[in-house]
Amino acid sequence: MIFHVHYSFSENSGEIRRIKNIDRDLVSYLSRDEIEIVFISPALFFRKKYEKFKLRECVRKKFYFPAVPFSYSKLFFMKLNSFWTSFILWFLYLFYKPRYIVSEYSISYQSLRFIPSSVSCIIDIHGAQREEYEYSVKNHRKSISDYYDYLEYKGILKARGVICQSDEMRKHLLRKYPDLDEAKFCVYRCTADATLFFYDLNDREAVRRDMSLSEDQCLFVYAGGLHRWQKVDESLRLFEQYLTACDSRAKFLLLTLAKDQAKELIETKFPNIKDSILVKSVSNAQVRLYLSAADVAFLLRDDVVMNAVAFPTKLAEYMFCGLPVISTSVAKKWIDCDRFIYNIDICGITNLGAFLSQVNRVEVADYAQKNLSLDFDKQQLITFLDGFKK
Repeated sequence: MIFHVHYSFSENSGEIRRIKNIDRDLVSYLSRDEIEIVFISPALFFRKKYEKFKLRECVRKKFYFPAVPFSYSKLFFMKLNSFWTSFILWFLYLFYKPRYIVSEYSISYQSLRFIPSSVSCIIDIHGAQREEYEYSVKNHRKSISDYYDYLEYKGILKARGVICQSDEMRKHLLRKYPDLDEAKFCVYRCTADATLFFYDLNDREAVRRDMSLSEDQCLFVYAGGLHRWQKVDESLRLFEQYLTACDSRAKFLLLTLAKDQAKELIETKFPNIKDSILVKSVSNAQVRLYLSAADVAFLLRDDVVMNAVAFPTKLAEYMFCGLPVISTSVAKKWIDCDRFIYNIDICGITNLGAFLSQVNRVEVADYAQKNLSLDFDKQQLITFLDGFKK
């Protein structure tokens, strides 16, 4: 039997897609007898709105437990939450006796501290918790930062295997804790499903006709949420500069589920260019059609550790659809080929047209198929897990 423990709720979030992929490739390989255990905020727990998300239909049982409130803003509550979630997991262990436990996040030790060493624990690390906390909280506290590191280090020591969301994450952890065993680590990126995302010229032409776009009009696209770290404001500012300096006929397509929030942002901060921006909310299955119709995608991130160790799912989705990407210097940490990445930090917006004229959409999609596929990471993971069954 295997426990799959996670802390994510929103069915539309990037981490949920990763958890589903890990569940399919890792959990299914080790044991099909699975129990899913979810720790969520008390607010969500008591609203009873979470049943819509399931990892797989064949999960034997699914348990929801509330986390301790305020546990990520005060050290006392963080420690209390750690013992609370560890007690719950230990109690479930006593009842079901799983052979494996897979747990999400680098601070998984907060739930694993009472699990005996006879159980093979696997930590799925996506996100640098200390670095993300310090980036997000202006007046961060050293005591909380140090506790994140404590949980991270103890968890990696306890784990039999550590799955990292990027090779940069693996390197970061080995630099941070040089005494760790490198053989314990495996890279499984946040890549995209090539059957759902791909470039199709016929789809491109059809969608552009529906949008009344001529073939020579440049269509920018951003797909995703509107969180501060996603830098949507900066993407819109760069587009505004491009309209003024380069091409007044260009358009910006903003694909987001936060449609009302996006419209308010445009009306408030970018009213002068609102006629050049289209905001749409579409299903995940439709995203590919609009990405095929676009010419270039925004994926801006600050060049900090939190972003360097990531592998944005959106990068793979864009590139599978043949899209070159406007990003920053941090993108060099994501892929080993920068021919299809436009570094706005170095090149500026006025040179974008020349860059796009040299990009072949089919080559971008082919590169993604060969280097960013889920199948590639799956094979790496299975090879890594072969030793767990011995």
